[in-house]
Amino acid sequence: VPLVPTPPACGKDGAPCPGMGSTSSSPMARLQGQVFVSRAAEQALLVVLFAAQVTLGYFLMLITMTYQGELFIMVILGLTASHWLFNILLVTEEENVDPCCV
Repeated sequence: VPLVPTPPACGKDGAPCPGMGSTSSSPMARLQGQVFVSRAAEQALLVVLFAAQVTLGYFLMLITMTYQGELFIMVILGLTASHWLFNILLVTEEENVDPCCV
């Protein structure tokens, strides 16, 4: 999917055109900064990430169902560490990703 560079500013003061620029509330627009990604590409990426998340969840379930205590503990420690890293350390108050508080 080709990425299109940011269009030039509309106003004399350098303000972005209405509906354009990095002021979009879309997660992909914030992620890409000054590069626009088409809506279809954004949706395709979200579908691929969802599929990867579900696949990983089922894989972790299968590991847990082997009933080996060491593997079960490693799965729990990995899930706990990733929650701590991605939902506590790297998220600011403005970017809360907790679904109960959106």
